Amino acid sequence: MSRYFQYKGLAKDGHKKNGIIEAEDEDQAAALLRPVVSTLINLDEISPEEGNRLMVAEDIKANRVSFFARIFPHKISATELSFFTRQLGIMLGAGMSLVNSLEGLAVSQQNPKTAAMFRDIADRIRQGKNFWEALAFYPASFNKMYINVVRSGEASGKLDEILKELANQMEKIRKIRSDVMGAMYYPVFSVVVAFVVVLIMLIKIIPIFEKMYAGFGAKLPPITLLLISISQGVRSYFFLFFGLFCVLVFGLRRLWLKNHIFRVNVEALLLRIPFFGTILREFAYVQLCRILSMLLGSGVHIVESIQLSAEVVRWQSMSQGLKTCAGNLQEGQYLADSFQKEKILPDLATQMIRSGEETGQVDQMLHNVANFYDEMLSAKIKGINSVIEPILIVLLGGLVALLLLAMYMPIFSMSKAMQGH
Repeated sequence: MSRYFQYKGLAKDGHKKNGIIEAEDEDQAAALLRPVVSTLINLDEISPEEGNRLMVAEDIKANRVSFFARIFPHKISATELSFFTRQLGIMLGAGMSLVNSLEGLAVSQQNPKTAAMFRDIADRIRQGKNFWEALAFYPASFNKMYINVVRSGEASGKLDEILKELANQMEKIRKIRSDVMGAMYYPVFSVVVAFVVVLIMLIKIIPIFEKMYAGFGAKLPPITLLLISISQGVRSYFFLFFGLFCVLVFGLRRLWLKNHIFRVNVEALLLRIPFFGTILREFAYVQLCRILSMLLGSGVHIVESIQLSAEVVRWQSMSQGLKTCAGNLQEGQYLADSFQKEKILPDLATQMIRSGEETGQVDQMLHNVANFYDEMLSAKIKGINSVIEPILIVLLGGLVALLLLAMYMPIFSMSKAMQGH
C-alpha cells in the first residue's frame, strides 16, 4: 500500500521546493525526489487522508486556469512528450510500477498543469483503468496513434520496450521535422524582412525625397515617379490595405480548415514548388513510414494502423489515399499493391514494402524506407540551404539597391546637368 510523504528541500536553482509525494517507503520517496531537489531538508510521513487532501488541493490549484485555457486545453510539447515516453520506459524497465513511475515524473515537472495531468493518470490507473484508457482522457497531449501503441504494449506485456522504441521514433520524426521547418523558415523569414524594409522605405524614406524633389521643379525619371506614387498610395490607404490583408489571411485559413477541395488543391500547388515541394513530399514519406513501422511493430493490426496513420498525416491527399487503402486491405488486397494503386509512396518504396510482405517483415521494411528517405532529405536540406542563402542575399540586396538607385537617380541627373553647364 502506498504511503504519503511531505517534503521540503532546495531545488537545483537554489529556490525552496515543497510538496507531497506518494511512495511505498521513505527510501523510494527520497529516490523519486532526487531529480527534483538537490538538497532534501525534511521528509515526513503523513496520514493517507491528509496526503489525499493536500494532493487534491495541489491539483485544484494547478487547474485554476483562465477561460481561454479551458477552451484550449493544456498540451505538452512534442519534446516533452518524447522525454516523458523515454523516461517512463526506462523507469518501467528498471522494475518500478507504472503508478509510481507516473508519480515520480509528476514530481519532477516544472509545469504544475503537467504534474496534475500525470497524477490524474496515475489515479485513474489505481481505480482500475488501463494505462491507454487513462491517456485517452487527454487527447490534446496523446493522440490516437500514441494511445494505440501503448495499448499494444500493455497487451503484449512489453510496455517498457514499446515506450522506448516509441520515444526513438518520435525523436527521429521531430528532428527531421525541425530540419524541414528550418529550411522553410529561412526563405519565408527573409521575404518577410524584405517586405518590412520596403514598407518602411515607402512610408518613411521616400516621402523625404518627395518633398526635396518637389522644390526642384525638375522632371523626374519614370521609376522615381512610380515609387513616389506607390508611396503615396500606401500612406493614404495603409489601414485599408492592412484590413484587406487580414480578411484575406482569415478567409484563406478558414478555407484551409473547412474546405477539403481547396486544401487538396493548395497542397498540390505547394508540392509543385521547385526544391521545397520535394522536401515536403519526402518528409511526408518519412513520417508515414515511421508511424506505420511503429504501429505494426507494436502489434497493431495492419488495417487499424493504416486508419490511424490517415488521421496523423497532415496532407489531405495522402490521408484520403490511406483511408482508401484501409478499405482495399479489408477486401484482401496486399499493402504494396494498394499503395501503388493510390500513389501513396514512390515505386521504389512500394517495391521494398512488397519484399517485406513476402518475407513477413513489413514493419522492418517500412523502417528501412523511412531511413532511406530520411538520409536523402537531410542531404537535400543541406544542399538547398547552401544554395538558397547566397541567392536570397543577392536578391534582397538588389531590391534595396534598386529602391535607393531610383530615389537618387534625379540627384545624379541634376549633377550631370550642372557639370555640363
